[in-house]
Amino acid sequence: MLKILGWVLLGILLFLLFLLLLPIHTRVRFDGALQAWAGLGPVTLRIFPLKQKKAKPKKEKTQAAVKTEKPKKPKKKLTLEIICDFIKLGVEALGRLKRQLVLSNLTVHLKVASPDAANTALLYGRVAAAVSALYPVLERNLRIKKTDIAVDADFEGQKIDVVADISLAVCPLRLLIAGIILAFHFLKIYRKIKRHNQTVEEKGGTNHEQHQ
Repeated sequence: MLKILGWVLLGILLFLLFLLLLPIHTRVRFDGALQAWAGLGPVTLRIFPLKQKKAKPKKEKTQAAVKTEKPKKPKKKLTLEIICDFIKLGVEALGRLKRQLVLSNLTVHLKVASPDAANTALLYGRVAAAVSALYPVLERNLRIKKTDIAVDADFEGQKIDVVADISLAVCPLRLLIAGIILAFHFLKIYRKIKRHNQTVEEKGGTNHEQHQ
C-alpha cells in the first residue's frame, strides 16, 4: 500500500514538474479594440474579450430606491509621480526576469496627432524619444525575435492612433518568483496612492470649510 502511495506521489510531482517546464505564452493585440490570448504549452485560450452573456432586463427603480442612492464619488486621478512609479515597476519586472522572457513578436505602430500642428510636432518628438529610450531596455532584458516599431506624425489627424501586436513567453517558475517580489513593490505604490488620496480629501475638506 505504501509503495503504491509512493508511486502516486512521484507521479504527481513529475506532472507538476512537467507543468512548470511548459512555457506560459500570451498575446495582446490592439487595433482600435483590445484582444488577448493566454496559454500553457500547446493550449491557447482567448481571455479578452470574453463571450458576452445575454444581458438581463434591468428592473425599474422605484422612487424610494432613487432617493436612497448615494452620489458617486469623483474618480481620483493618478499623479505623474505615481505613473512614473508604475513605469519603473514595469522596467524592474523586466530586469528581474532578465533574458528568460522571450518576445516572439513586438509590433507597435504609433501615429501621433492632435488638433494643433505645433503640438503634434512637439508630442511626436517626445514619443519618439521615449520609444528610443525604452527599446534598448527591452533589448537588454529580453530575447526579441521579431521587431516592427514605427512612430509617425499625422498632422491631419485629431488623436493618437495605436496598433500593437505583442507575443510573450516565460517560464512559470521564473514568473512565480518575480511575481512575489513585484507584489511587494506594488504594495508600496498602493500605499503611496492611498496617502495621496487621503491628502486630496483632506485638502478638499479644508477648502470646503474655508468657503463656508
